[in-house]
Amino acid sequence: MAWSGYPIISSLLFLSGCPLAKPDEQVVDRIEARLAADPCLANLKQLRRVYSYAVRSAKIDPNKIAVVISLSQPDGPPAGRIITGPPTSSILDGRDQFGASATYVVDKDALDLWHCGEARYGRRHDPLY
Repeated sequence: MAWSGYPIISSLLFLSGCPLAKPDEQVVDRIEARLAADPCLANLKQLRRVYSYAVRSAKIDPNKIAVVISLSQPDGPPAGRIITGPPTSSILDGRDQFGASATYVVDKDALDLWHCGEARYGRRHDPLY
């Protein structure tokens, strides 16, 4: 009997067509309005802002949105808003540069901006969520 790869091929096509879960743009609009109100992020629109569902215990948590804000660098991605699927890895940069990190809890409508400023000195408190 000849081997047929159709079930495998159709499965791969299905998987490649599945979009990663991304936060809703209207929710991100609300988050950005709150972030822009913080004096530390007065120039929010000039920064690179990445929004994705948080990952907890290797599972996507659609109730928590991770926010990572950084300066755009000449050798890196430009400023702007990026709504993406959960990160698969993270890159640590040893340079002491401006950045911010926050967590938004959807069902509580709560934003925790736990880091804002230079890498070494910007930590405000341990993340609440």
